[in-house]
Amino acid sequence: RARARARVRAHACVLSAMAPPRGGLPEAAAAVADPAQAAQEVTELVKASLQDDWREENSHQEVLDALADLIDLHLDALGSGATQEAEEAHEAALAACLKLARNLCMGRRSVQEHWRRRGVVEKLAPRLRADLARAAGERSLPWRDAVPSFLANLVAGHAELRVHVMMALFPYGLASVFALCWHRPHLAFVLAQNLFAPGEETPAEVQAREWATIFFHSLWSQGGFPHVYRGIRRMQADTLHVFFCQAALPAGVSPDVAMLALAGLVPRLCCHGEAVGLLWHTLHGLLIGPGAGPDGEGGRGDDKPSAGRELARVLLTDEAFVCLASEEMADACSQVALRWKLPWRPEAASEEACAALGVDAAHVDVPALAAAAAEEALVGPAAAEDD
Repeated sequence: RARARARVRAHACVLSAMAPPRGGLPEAAAAVADPAQAAQEVTELVKASLQDDWREENSHQEVLDALADLIDLHLDALGSGATQEAEEAHEAALAACLKLARNLCMGRRSVQEHWRRRGVVEKLAPRLRADLARAAGERSLPWRDAVPSFLANLVAGHAELRVHVMMALFPYGLASVFALCWHRPHLAFVLAQNLFAPGEETPAEVQAREWATIFFHSLWSQGGFPHVYRGIRRMQADTLHVFFCQAALPAGVSPDVAMLALAGLVPRLCCHGEAVGLLWHTLHGLLIGPGAGPDGEGGRGDDKPSAGRELARVLLTDEAFVCLASEEMADACSQVALRWKLPWRPEAASEEACAALGVDAAHVDVPALAAAAAEEALVGPAAAEDD
């Protein structure tokens, strides 16, 4: 055992000799005195950390502790009443530190677990919620990039950390993170995929549409479409507004602050029809494939069963999805006829037709289906479904 401990100490000495002290990170005192300079120094390290050799040499305890100390230091400085120039400098330094922490997570569970031990997520959560109502407006683009990408790498491939981050952030902290991503939606989809539907590793350069496809395909193929759609369908604007007000109110904050958050977020929110429409459009895109045009043409022409056909098979064998799709189609036809005063009176299906299709007459009763969809939007699903 003594020889083993001696070898470990010798290895640590070799690593220390190979890597600069603290990995080249600025000292805490220097970061306090000149956060702008600290931001520049850490940004250079972020560039260096793109190389696997650098990450290997600088993933030891000394560097990780020094970086965690800098994160704590700059995070405490945000919202501390400093001048705008100092606030912006600390924000830039913190964003660079989070990007470096993000890169160091790549393929290293020990690094991911280090950030959990240091409580980085728990320390970020109140800051993110308070920023929803920040009087000076939203923070910089580097900050809005750094936070969601750090969290995405933190939980990637680590089931225990996914649970930890969900417990630390859900619901208000997580909503605050997603609110940062309006300028780059793919960051939200990357984080959502890693948190809610983890699967095979996906290249980091995947674009927003492909990340959305990956996430939604996982969700839909697991039977999530009816639940998600019904939840959004019955969501009211005032419910959403109350939620964001609560998200912007960490303990001890004046309720008046919530109005600032709401004023900043409302212009970014889509209307209700766009939200439910997005789900159908996304599903349509998954079924016809990313290479298809608006009319479904231009897809891949191979003879092998496509992922879209497989997804269609899964959905069409899901009774809840078929019921939902039938109700929504019937309701849409009914609303169009009502809006344009069309003489549309669908006839009831005959017993012979129902027998040939293998369905009950109630399942193809268009007026009844339309009424069910309208009632669902108002009163929500049955209690058994919530269970």
